Amino acid sequence: MVKWKVYGSVRLLVLLVLALNINSAFANTTSATFTRPSPAYKMDGTQVSPDAPRYENGEFRQAVMVEEGTTNILLYSQKFDNTPWVRGQFPTITADSDIGPDGTYTAYTIQDSHDFLYDYVFQNTTIPNDSTCWTGLIYVKKDNVTTRVFGLQMIFSGGTSSVNTTVALNTSTGEAAINIGMGSYKVDDIGEYWRLSLTVANNSTGNTNAHSDFKT
Repeated sequence: MVKWKVYGSVRLLVLLVLALNINSAFANTTSATFTRPSPAYKMDGTQVSPDAPRYENGEFRQAVMVEEGTTNILLYSQKFDNTPWVRGQFPTITADSDIGPDGTYTAYTIQDSHDFLYDYVFQNTTIPNDSTCWTGLIYVKKDNVTTRVFGLQMIFSGGTSSVNTTVALNTSTGEAAINIGMGSYKVDDIGEYWRLSLTVANNSTGNTNAHSDFKT
């Protein structure tokens, strides 16, 4: 049996337009404005209120973090013990059991109950039949177990050609690799946690069901 800790969500995001709205009339004295209708998160997991810019340390002191707009389509994406999330092989889920990357007790502990089977937590949602790129993102706490592998998987199905991609993360070293399918991934070191993201494109073959899961 193994235990691993996750924070936040498997946030399934669709890449949209720029979230930063800057008045380009530089010839007059109008100041730049910033709008964002929902909360957002800094690199270390700290939540920032709507319409407040995120400041990150850059090469020349602090800078405003600018990303494309995103929409989280998963329900209860920070509550893995809630109904939309389904337990595969029935892992034990303990809510608010550890300190998350934002410094609050909001991390979940997921305990694998099998030695030879994957235990996983998943949610299904509906997506358009197109070629949009989708990104799943989750925070995983570091540990010293060098043989442990954490998986983040996205499956698009319902059409004539399904898409199935998994990225595997070593929770001790932060090394990661795609071991099923095709896509891109990124691992960020944010202190006590790894921030793992996986980006996968749908293929316009009729896939309208998105399955998102994390497993060990």
